[in-house]
Amino acid sequence: VDILPLFFVVAYLRVLLVVLPLLLGASLVARDVEAGTLAYLLVRPLSRGSLLLGKCLGAWLIGTTLLVSSFVLAALLLPAADGFAGAGPPLLQLPAYVLTLVLGCLAYGALFTLVGLVTRRPGLVGLFLAFLWESAIPYLPGLIRSFTVRYHLVALVPDAGPPLGALGAVTAPSIPAALTWLLGGTGGAPPAPRPVVARPD
Repeated sequence: VDILPLFFVVAYLRVLLVVLPLLLGASLVARDVEAGTLAYLLVRPLSRGSLLLGKCLGAWLIGTTLLVSSFVLAALLLPAADGFAGAGPPLLQLPAYVLTLVLGCLAYGALFTLVGLVTRRPGLVGLFLAFLWESAIPYLPGLIRSFTVRYHLVALVPDAGPPLGALGAVTAPSIPAALTWLLGGTGGAPPAPRPVVARPD
């Protein structure tokens, strides 16, 4: 039971919550470009924004399902090792962990999808953002740390007593501010314009 917060921070907040959206988001459009199927998608009677939104929602649902189901399973197995002694408080915090995973997957998915759209090498740029930017910048003072996802996710992680791992040196923002940044940053990009098809005269 006592290891659950540390397990969440080390395995999920620092690794899985970043890696899975990176794998899903950075290749959303790149796969279609490499396979040559993007042209077939663009001739459909759908706007580019709706195609991208559908792809993003699908990747988010897949990533969220994998992350949440695996963590809930681990959260039930770890207390079972102690015969569920003292499992009440950690299990009551389970919704907060699930919310962190859902919003984190959404924010990271949007970030890495944007990286896949605007860069030629989304894998390299995504790795830089995931393991250098997100690992170092949240610990810096000032406004710059607000431009990382992890800094805002820390506000949603339940207080587990002493600082653990990635949370140790990060001063968490308020929960309303964190939700505003996460949701505003995710939905702040304007939709792609509908392609203009020239009609023959």
